[in-house]
Amino acid sequence: MNQLNTDFEHKIFGIFELSDEGTVLSSLVRKDDRITKPLSKMVGKDFFEDIADFENTVDLRRHFRNFLNSRKSFDSFDFHCQYQQQTLRTRICMTRGSESDFANSNGIVILDIRNALL
Repeated sequence: MNQLNTDFEHKIFGIFELSDEGTVLSSLVRKDDRITKPLSKMVGKDFFEDIADFENTVDLRRHFRNFLNSRKSFDSFDFHCQYQQQTLRTRICMTRGSESDFANSNGIVILDIRNALL
């Protein structure tokens, strides 16, 4: 694996709590297939615009939207990230959840992205 893929993996592999709009509510980094630390600098950013900066992000956003519009509580699939003429095979798991602050209740999606080859 070259340096480009390693840098990209450190950014994209992890667990992301997303709002229905795709805003990052919280995130944890995955390194060497272990969860290491939270990344507060990602909170508030649009996952699909600011973090998942690979060429086929629109395809992942489509999966996300389809999941939101479905009745599924969980979905899992392989996804090939196209990044600077390279392909990185990932495993994506999405889990539906909810968050409540006593005034209102909002839907969230837990997005788990990991290297499919590990």
